[in-house]
Amino acid sequence: MYRRIVFFALIFFVGCKISAQNCTLSGTVSDSISRAQLFYAVVSLLNVSDSSMIQGTTTDLQGKFLLPYVSIGNYLLKVSYAGYPTRLQIVTVKSTEKEIDLGNIAMGTGRVTLPGFTVTGKKPVYMMDGEKTFYNVSEDPGVQTGTLADALQNAPGIEVDIEGNITLRGVSSVEIWINDKPSRLEAENLKTYIQQMPANSIERIEVISAPSARYSSKGSGGIINIITRTSIKRDNFISFGLNASSAPYISPYISYSYKNKKWTFNIYGSGRFSIWKSNYRGYNLLKNSDKDTSSYQYYYGESKTDGFGGHLSINASYQIDSMNEVTAWYGTWPYFNKSKTTEIFCRSEYFGHPDTFIYHVSNEGQSGAIGGWFGASYDHKFNKKGHKISIDMSASMGGYVPGISSDERVYVTHHQLDKYQKITTNSHRITCAPSLDYSLPYYKDKGEIALGVVGTYISNITENRKDTLFKEEIYMLDSTRYRDLKSDSYDFESYFTIQHKFGNFTVKAGVRGEYVYQELYIFNSPEDNVNGTGYWGMYPSLNMSYRTENMHNFSLSYTRRVSFPSADNRSTFKYYAEESFSTGNPNLEPSFTHNIDMSWNKFFEKFGSIGLSTYYRNTTDIQNTLTDVCYDDYFDRIVTYSYPVNSGKYFLVGGNASVTYRLQAFMNIRFHGGINYSETLTTFREGEDPHLTQNLTYNCSMNFWAKVWKILEIHASTHYRSKSKTLFTETQPGFAVNSGLRADFMNRKISVYLNVNDIFNTNRTLSRNDNPYYITYSTREYNSRSISAGITFRFGKMELESSSS
Repeated sequence: MYRRIVFFALIFFVGCKISAQNCTLSGTVSDSISRAQLFYAVVSLLNVSDSSMIQGTTTDLQGKFLLPYVSIGNYLLKVSYAGYPTRLQIVTVKSTEKEIDLGNIAMGTGRVTLPGFTVTGKKPVYMMDGEKTFYNVSEDPGVQTGTLADALQNAPGIEVDIEGNITLRGVSSVEIWINDKPSRLEAENLKTYIQQMPANSIERIEVISAPSARYSSKGSGGIINIITRTSIKRDNFISFGLNASSAPYISPYISYSYKNKKWTFNIYGSGRFSIWKSNYRGYNLLKNSDKDTSSYQYYYGESKTDGFGGHLSINASYQIDSMNEVTAWYGTWPYFNKSKTTEIFCRSEYFGHPDTFIYHVSNEGQSGAIGGWFGASYDHKFNKKGHKISIDMSASMGGYVPGISSDERVYVTHHQLDKYQKITTNSHRITCAPSLDYSLPYYKDKGEIALGVVGTYISNITENRKDTLFKEEIYMLDSTRYRDLKSDSYDFESYFTIQHKFGNFTVKAGVRGEYVYQELYIFNSPEDNVNGTGYWGMYPSLNMSYRTENMHNFSLSYTRRVSFPSADNRSTFKYYAEESFSTGNPNLEPSFTHNIDMSWNKFFEKFGSIGLSTYYRNTTDIQNTLTDVCYDDYFDRIVTYSYPVNSGKYFLVGGNASVTYRLQAFMNIRFHGGINYSETLTTFREGEDPHLTQNLTYNCSMNFWAKVWKILEIHASTHYRSKSKTLFTETQPGFAVNSGLRADFMNRKISVYLNVNDIFNTNRTLSRNDNPYYITYSTREYNSRSISAGITFRFGKMELESSSS
């Protein structure tokens, strides 16, 4: 009993002692002349010894601020506000003080001089180094009270929309990495992470828009790497919610995460039901070799697709010790579609058998797929910082649920041509990809050597068949339109990069070697098989960057990329559709592209950023799919056919301009504009002069984002793209305006959003083709204007601690 009394007394004494050692700083920020209170002023508490930031906040609508949990000691208080000189003052917290009111801090009297005190240099908020653009979140006190999503809004080239989707330079196929590793977080799990993670736990955000040889030689939409300065000590978190749209679709989801010192576990599940409707119309005109009209066809159609789907992913990792960690993951994605299409065609033939055919086509079908991916990785850190090795093994298996559809073609005047068909599709896919990555810093951490290997195996099995109903009411195989095939692809890659810093100048050089081996077996037509074919190549890269003291950033990069033809595109097998056919090209060769990128960026701590970039692409033997016309014995008339070709030379030159203006810490306007010009020289038919395609396009977008009252986000954006032209095909311009609101309640335990997509319902798909032998026009219309809304509930606790890495 005595020991218990002593024990609890000690706990009480220690608790009181700890409580007494924490102090709360408060005050008000105002204009020194007008006395007006300044809201959203940035207040930072810095370490006296090195001026590193301890914590930060912003003033509220009354100009007041609060800095809690301040320990005993001497500090430097820094107050900044757009248009005013920065204020600095020494603050001393004594053991007897629990609250200190700093009173009114008047802005506008000039920087306070502190005798005998020097503020040491700090990292700039924005900087470039090699292939990376850095946004040093830890040096931006204005976002310290926000979330990772708030910080991403201020990173160059990144946009987070109202639903939490991330794009880089307008491209959505961007990879999200966390601490130099792929996040492997899916959908709402990733959204929850970026919307829940406090911004003051982030060290920096790295943007890689032109990845080097370290990454795939086949190109990438870019990488966003989030480097944390805290680790999750304990996490027991569950979130669930519902997204819905008038498009319409509805999608419920639930995610759960757990973490302690050793284990991390995440699970995410969702479902989705959607309805997609559209109507389309168009015409096509075919000409013979003398360019006389051979046939003319007009069509109109409507389609509707009901989709049912789901998603489940599980991720678990175990930290053996501070140097070793293993991770495993699994996911699956079943879906099922039910579709219905009705069409009306009117075709007039002028040669061979002149006549007019009017017929109705209706198709009802169902399709689906189920598959999964899984893998494991092992990471080992050596004693020297940055010295590490990672071994990864991932695989996936998937297959289509046998798709079955019925197709009816009923003629108005030629009933003897009526046709009833059943269409069946089976497909299975297997992939396997082991990899190893190793990095070694050298020469006082001014340089780094990285190397790695990766192998990928992909196998596809596909069977497409159509059974036609004859007069005897027996369905029989349409052998002309039957295809049963298997394709295998083996890809072996290795890379080596070396990076070195010479003051503010950084150079990164690398090379990636790749060997690809492909096979294709067509079981019902062995003569069209593609026997084993291998491709080998070396793909160098060079990235250079230079940063001046006043934050001008220059970069220059060169990469060589490749596009390999698929085995299917090199097979001579003729695949017949109802009114056309397609075939491959056994002489198809890889396309090689030389890329040169140059950029200049100027970053301002208060204004934001300005960036200009230009690029050049030169491709030899560019691969295109050509559509031509010919007489075919099977159809007994002139029809269209398509086939892949190395169409010739291609070059592209363009430029982009980006401006981000930060009105306040939680408010910015972003503008992005681009223009490019390209030329393609294509030999369309042997004996004819090459066809020159010239294409001048431009696009622009403007986004406004603001966070007010610390709980409400406002988004508004507009996008415009000009018409564009490829070989013989022209696509018309597009324009859209979107806006939305998002709010967080109860310390982000509840989040809701409301978004209006394409307010003026202007999105359309319209294209024209001016092929000298094949002229087409087509347009697809749908209700692109929609209202989407969602709600998320979050329960649990996330405790953070300083990261040791």
